[in-house]
Amino acid sequence: MAVKVVYRTKTLEEAERRVKRAQSLKVPFICLPGNPPDHRVLFESSEGHKIRVDFVEMVFNDALFMDAVSNWGEDGPLYVDTLDTPVMREVYEYALKAYAGVELPEQLRNPRTS
Repeated sequence: MAVKVVYRTKTLEEAERRVKRAQSLKVPFICLPGNPPDHRVLFESSEGHKIRVDFVEMVFNDALFMDAVSNWGEDGPLYVDTLDTPVMREVYEYALKAYAGVELPEQLRNPRTS
């Protein structure tokens, strides 16, 4: 699967704010509940791709980090708004369900919904 850039900062100031915010975040990688092996296939996408644990974990952790960097949508788009393929959307939706109820580190919690 090819990855393409779907968001570029609009100003230098926005880029600098996002970089500073990213540098200040000290976050752990959050594994799926039960810590299953990375190679386990969790589901097959509508396009026939086998989706493994490591891909779901990567998407979930990327989403948390990027949403925190964008200040939960106030300084750039939310992660979900940058997904540009059906497979990525399916993995994102699966990850949200798989991680439901997991306690997030404070710096990754949206202050408006926590």
